[in-house]
Amino acid sequence: MMTMRTTSNHALRGVVALVMASVLLGGCTSMMLSGGGVTRSAGSETSQDTSDKGISAEIRTLYRRAPEIDVFNVDVRTVDGKVTLSGMVDSYEARNEAYRLARQVAGVHTVVNQIRVVDRSR
Repeated sequence: MMTMRTTSNHALRGVVALVMASVLLGGCTSMMLSGGGVTRSAGSETSQDTSDKGISAEIRTLYRRAPEIDVFNVDVRTVDGKVTLSGMVDSYEARNEAYRLARQVAGVHTVVNQIRVVDRSR
């Protein structure tokens, strides 16, 4: 027959074991979520990536509304707020408009305009 003290010791050991397991598993989960102990902040990269994608999407939306810009012929890439435009348009006015529209989007720090003007009338 177990005494009260023995029962308390077993209960205490059980609680300690549960707490230790919880702490250890919690640490494993944190390590898994943080990339196995990598010190860089994945959250900031993700938010920057999302912001860059949002900038590119907003520029493309503006291009769809601009009759002089064929959105299918202009590529928009954004990295850390630096937008690079490439592709082809029919006129210098369209090239300049693409640049102007990209500059007005919030979060854009720099626009590199590599769009070529191509005479398609030939």
